[in-house]
Amino acid sequence: MLTNMDTLLFIIGLLANAFLLTMLLLGQVKENFQFWPPTKHNSWQYRSLWGTVRILVVCIGLISWFEWSSLDIPNWLRFYVALPISVIAAMLGTTAFLQLGWRNTHGEAAGFIETGLYKYSRNPQYVFYSIAFIFLGILVASSKVIVLLVLVSFCYLSSPFPEERWLVEQYGEKYLAYKRRVPRYLGLPSAK
Repeated sequence: MLTNMDTLLFIIGLLANAFLLTMLLLGQVKENFQFWPPTKHNSWQYRSLWGTVRILVVCIGLISWFEWSSLDIPNWLRFYVALPISVIAAMLGTTAFLQLGWRNTHGEAAGFIETGLYKYSRNPQYVFYSIAFIFLGILVASSKVIVLLVLVSFCYLSSPFPEERWLVEQYGEKYLAYKRRVPRYLGLPSAK
């Protein structure tokens, strides 16, 4: 029975990831299609995005509970490498979240931020949460959780591509100058 539940949760998680990746890709290639950032707080984009994210969190959480330690990953790697890296990366992602603010993080144009971690990355939340997810998968030691978290990380790291067009529309030359100065993922700001 448990194996069937794990498999069902895994399939739901795969479908949720596939939906997000498809919507992000459409937002990148179709000029008149905007999934991320959502057009409005009460839009179908907002509801389906955050509803899908919630489904993923539940699936990953339950599979983690059911399949904890199902892979033979050494404890030293799980608890002395993966755990601290995951915690530190999650803390840095949360710091970036707090610096950007709730409204900006959820796709509203609530003010342009280029300080703090945003001085070194245009997308520090995506970067640090992705790192946290990968190492969380190693900590849990479940192949299903690792696959789902790698796919979630891929969604996170794909999000800036459709988002950039929207940022140019919202902030114009200010964003374009920032884009020329600061790397998409991680690095030192350019002297320009």
